[in-house]
Amino acid sequence: MSTEADRFPGAWLLLGDFNGICNRQDRSTNRGLDGGSRIMCEALDNLGMISIPATGFYYTWSNRRSGRQRVNSRIDRGVANEDWWSQFPNATLKLLPQTTSDHHPQLLSCFGQNDFARRQFRFETAWVEDQSHPRPPTRLLNKFQDTRLALSHWNRDQFGNIQSNIKATRAALSLAQLNLDNLYSVDYDRNLRQHLEHFLKMEETLWFQKSRLKWQLEGDRCTQFFFSHYTHSSQV
Repeated sequence: MSTEADRFPGAWLLLGDFNGICNRQDRSTNRGLDGGSRIMCEALDNLGMISIPATGFYYTWSNRRSGRQRVNSRIDRGVANEDWWSQFPNATLKLLPQTTSDHHPQLLSCFGQNDFARRQFRFETAWVEDQSHPRPPTRLLNKFQDTRLALSHWNRDQFGNIQSNIKATRAALSLAQLNLDNLYSVDYDRNLRQHLEHFLKMEETLWFQKSRLKWQLEGDRCTQFFFSHYTHSSQV
């Protein structure tokens, strides 16, 4: 890492599975630091990397066993150098509930907890291309307020239930994974993860159906362009 840091000076962020702990409290068995963990900590210190504060869960990995056989470790983290921190001084990490992986996903917020504020309603120009609508685009634009309300209700009715189920299941999964000291909790955790996978699959299918027609008509001619355009526009 030291060699790469010399080659690429500036803001640095490292995020993910480091496969090592920084102190004895980072492993539930309290065995202490092994050789690999010591090398990792020394390298991070030499690079001047500062940890990003995390919320949600303390341990980031578990072997998903029960009782005395269960092992929890804090081996996933986010660290950044001073150049990065000077640009994002309010950055935080949120550990989400485990699903298919034995690691807790990490959600990085560069601007603090308000980074993911509620998205404002915006009229999408592509909506006027819908030829099934009985009104021509000019009349549709003239009655924008009615259209805004109709689309808001449609979005709530069609997508609100799935999103609510995902949110509620994730909340229940978070509570279950904070208390996995008995067999009942382990089974309950497994069932919740299965339900969450089901709702996430429904969400994936829903968005695939919405985009499939566009892909069939234009294929790769538009996919990369629109994805890049939307990504950069959303960051402005």
